[in-house]
Amino acid sequence: MSKIHYSKVGNFISGAAGILSAVSVYSVFSSPDITVKNFALDLAMISGGVSISSYIVSKTSQDSIDYQVEKIVGEYQSKLNSSQKTLENLSAKNTEVSNLVKKLQEELKEKQEVVIQLQSFTQAFKAQTEKKLKELNAKLNTDDTRIKDFIAELKRAFWQLTRDRIAYDYERLGDLITNKLERQEYENIHPQLRDFYDQLKSNHRYHCELLSSINEIDTETIDIAKQLIDIFFKVSDQCAALKVRLRNLLSLDDRLALNEALEELVIRRDPKQFIPAEKARSALDQLHQGNMEDIQKLKDSFNLNKSSFEELKEQVADLLTLIDSKNLEINELKEKVRVLSLPRQFYGGSNIPNSGNAIIKYYYERYGYHLDAVHWEETETGYKLLFSIRKNPGLTIDDVYAENSRQQLAAFTNALKGKLPEFDFNYQHCIVTLSVVLRPAVKKDKSREEIDKIWVPVNRFESYVKNWERVRITAGSTGGKSPTAKNLALAIMKARQGQGSIRLYDPQHGSKKDYWDMPKAGTSHEDNVKGMKELVEELNRRTKSPDDHPFILYIFDEVDSTIAQERENQGYYHFRDLVTYTLKQASHQNLGAIFIGQACDASTIPGMSWSDWNNAIQLHIGANAGTWLDKAKTIPSDQKTKLLEQYAKIQEYCDRQNEELGLDIFTDATAYRFALAVPLTGLPKFIQLPDFDTYDYSDVMSTNTQKAFFSKNSEWVEIQQQNSVVEPKIQCPHCGSDDIYKNGKTTKGVQYYSCNDCDNTPKKWTVEQSTNSN
Repeated sequence: MSKIHYSKVGNFISGAAGILSAVSVYSVFSSPDITVKNFALDLAMISGGVSISSYIVSKTSQDSIDYQVEKIVGEYQSKLNSSQKTLENLSAKNTEVSNLVKKLQEELKEKQEVVIQLQSFTQAFKAQTEKKLKELNAKLNTDDTRIKDFIAELKRAFWQLTRDRIAYDYERLGDLITNKLERQEYENIHPQLRDFYDQLKSNHRYHCELLSSINEIDTETIDIAKQLIDIFFKVSDQCAALKVRLRNLLSLDDRLALNEALEELVIRRDPKQFIPAEKARSALDQLHQGNMEDIQKLKDSFNLNKSSFEELKEQVADLLTLIDSKNLEINELKEKVRVLSLPRQFYGGSNIPNSGNAIIKYYYERYGYHLDAVHWEETETGYKLLFSIRKNPGLTIDDVYAENSRQQLAAFTNALKGKLPEFDFNYQHCIVTLSVVLRPAVKKDKSREEIDKIWVPVNRFESYVKNWERVRITAGSTGGKSPTAKNLALAIMKARQGQGSIRLYDPQHGSKKDYWDMPKAGTSHEDNVKGMKELVEELNRRTKSPDDHPFILYIFDEVDSTIAQERENQGYYHFRDLVTYTLKQASHQNLGAIFIGQACDASTIPGMSWSDWNNAIQLHIGANAGTWLDKAKTIPSDQKTKLLEQYAKIQEYCDRQNEELGLDIFTDATAYRFALAVPLTGLPKFIQLPDFDTYDYSDVMSTNTQKAFFSKNSEWVEIQQQNSVVEPKIQCPHCGSDDIYKNGKTTKGVQYYSCNDCDNTPKKWTVEQSTNSN
């Protein structure tokens, strides 16, 4: 390759030297200056020599280059022939591999369908599991003070029982000792009694310290009950021991008298004390005989008294034990009587029952009135508390309003300023009702009745849309297209009792506008195209082989963007053609499709026209409803004018309601929203849209999921039945009706409900509020 470059350089030098030589020759003949001619002649000779030399060298190099080129071409030709043979072999192998790949792709497609079904089940099962875990966590996180309250009550009961035991026993022992010290017949044991009394004081201080230690026991200690019992029985045993010692001390006086008698007897029997002996022998014999009789009588009396004393001692011990047992029973009965004598209180920890209990305590502690709690209920302006007054015969309105009681009631209940709580007596049923006003009465909005006449209210949304199959939904950016589509899809599936499946394609997956909380079959515009192809193939398959096929609902989000992007990338309307094909051919094939986009004007979508959407029900949300009506050409002018007037009224009503309630239509799930439904036949109609997330995917599809995957496996069916949650029966707190429906959720995710049979306030309530009211 270096010689090839050299040849080019040689040719260049040869040409340049030739030109320079020609110029020099021209200067020799044309220049009059001899010096210039001589220089030009020399330059011409040098340039000519260089040119000739360069030509010769270039020619020689060219021959060498030709030889090299021929050699290189030969080598590459040989390699090319070898590569062609290799290519032919690879082509043969490629054909085999292609057949194998095709076979594997078919197998993969079958497995992917199974995987998609399993993913759908997994999502539903995961949603149920997470829901149950949240409920369990909420229960675990809720502080349960019942154990602490029981331990505190137990400590208080043991403290009182121990205190009563100490006070009772020491009072009796002190009185008994004082009494004995005042009596002359116990003079012999007065020193012992005084010592015992001093020891009694010391033991009393020690027992008081044990009593104080009960309050210092840690409530978190596992063996708190054992510690309390040990302290009580320690006090009881030591008090019993003191009683025994005192009884033994009191019997000492009898033993001392007996010893004195024996000493006197010994003295009398001593002959040294009676001299002369011969004079007293006869008297001594007589005395001896008499003394022996006295001693025998004294022994018999002592033995009799000893056995009687032992029996008496046992009887007294039994009586003391029985007295202690009865004292415990008496204390328990006293406590029960005290508790039963207290007024009955309201149950619950909210503000209303707490206020009612404060009122009950106030009247009981200050006036001794028994106001027993019966029931509480919320009203439009506040709440009512019902009390029983059966234990207070003759109680009057003046009694409960005595002194500044009404002001106290207002403070307990946080009543509206200027609206003091009022009692209403029902003497026939011994019931008194306290009415509390917390807020002014709200004037009934008659405009709602007028609006309900010109739109389909939210409580009829489900019955109105249950048979829809092909639907086009439009709204501006952040207009609530996706949440509305989710509510619509799940309402349709709920009407079918969850039988079938949903195939969702969401190109905005993972973005801030991703409001879907259900399984997705695709997450890009390319997936939108694939999903539409899948719908067309399924449509053709069902057309060729009619059968009882399961219902499938396809959802395609961002349809407008997919059509525009497909045209920009591919230069044709393939996706648009698939959409229009399904709209025309999908009827009576048990297939549904929801197309979501922004433009209500079909002519603004590349390649689409108004007639393309005539085979689908159209749902235009908010401002898109007015835009569609302005551009509609198939509605008579008088009907269009009427619909535009209705649109203005509904828009004004929703705006006013949202403003009064402080709701943002772009962010609050419970804001008032509406849409214009354009049916396949007939005139358009306005409908009120339900709150976002009114329907839950796992609740609607759980029955279908169980049947689809576990109908052939009895073990799994049993597991699902065991894990199923039975929802409590929910009734309207105002009228008691069972005809209720879900109506959005609170900011903490708690479900709201509303009633179809009444229009009382609050119109939306939770299960907890319903339970408290009932």
